[in-house]
Formats: sequence, structure tokens, C-alpha cells
Amino acid sequence: MKTLYNNKLQWTLIIVLINLSFSNNAKDLENDNSIATHQKTESCDQLVIAEVNGLVCDFCARALEKVFNKKSEVSAIDVNLDEGQVEIQFKYQQHIDDESLKKLINDSGYNLTQLKSGCEL
Repeated sequence: MKTLYNNKLQWTLIIVLINLSFSNNAKDLENDNSIATHQKTESCDQLVIAEVNGLVCDFCARALEKVFNKKSEVSAIDVNLDEGQVEIQFKYQQHIDDESLKKLINDSGYNLTQLKSGCEL
């Protein structure tokens, strides 16, 4: 009888632990979803896509990356040679105004044709 009681107690503990685990996972999922929504909203305000003429080779991409990576406001840059686009991701609550972006690109030897920003991208 003592063995049966110990087994029953062990199974009860296992079931309680499993239920706690599922409960915590559900809370974690809720937190992850709210964080993802918050990050998406922030990143919409922090992303600019520049359409640029003159991007033809990997050296072009590296040159622009070097220029923008020197800026403290920039967290990431991605140059897409096939599309002629430069994606610039800014740090939280930081930005470079459109005129300065245009100057940085033009001074690097390329022609800015269009700037897009915000969540409508």
C-alpha cells in the first residue's frame, strides 16, 4: 500500500509540473507576441529603403556599407545590387534626415532616385 501511495504521489507531482510548464509556455507565447508587435512598430519607423542608380558591383555595396556603418544612428545596412536598393535600419529612436541620406549617397558617387520609409514599405 505504501508503494502505491508513493507512485500516486509521484504521478500527481508529474502532472502538476506538466500543467505548470504548459501554463508558463502560454504566458511566454503571449509575451513573445506582444514583443514582436512592439518591435515591428518600432522597426517600421526605423527602416528606410533608398533606390539608387549606379550600384553595379560588390565594391559599390562595400563602399556604401562603409559610409553608413560609420554613422552612429545606423544599426544595419543591406545593399541589394540586383534591385538597386539600399536598406538602412536605424537604432531605436534614431534617424538620419532625408537630405543627409541623399548627401551621403550622392557623395559616395551614386544617384539617389527615391527614398521610402515607414510601415508602408
